[in-house]
Amino acid sequence: MEMNIPTYSDLESHPIGPMQLVIDLPDYDPTKGLQYKWEHGFCIKVLMDNEGVTIQGNNEGLRSLAYHLLSLANEEVPRTSHIHLDSDSGLEDGSAALIISKELECP
Repeated sequence: MEMNIPTYSDLESHPIGPMQLVIDLPDYDPTKGLQYKWEHGFCIKVLMDNEGVTIQGNNEGLRSLAYHLLSLANEEVPRTSHIHLDSDSGLEDGSAALIISKELECP
């Protein structure tokens, strides 16, 4: 699945000039479930405290997380599907678990 993301060039002019991203996501296969796409060198850490949840990442980590979210948002992915990340599945040591679920239907 290829997805074009609106950018500053699609909206108003931006001081650094136009930018366009084309993202190639894996197609959803119900026999395999969601397929994660990690960029080389990614780093993501999730912290939780009284203030809330903080997601820290380098550029590669934040793009990787964006790929995961866009994959989950694919129309073919069933409701109740989720992404579950922790220090054993992509997050840095000491990270809190991060679970993102596709369940809400808003009016």
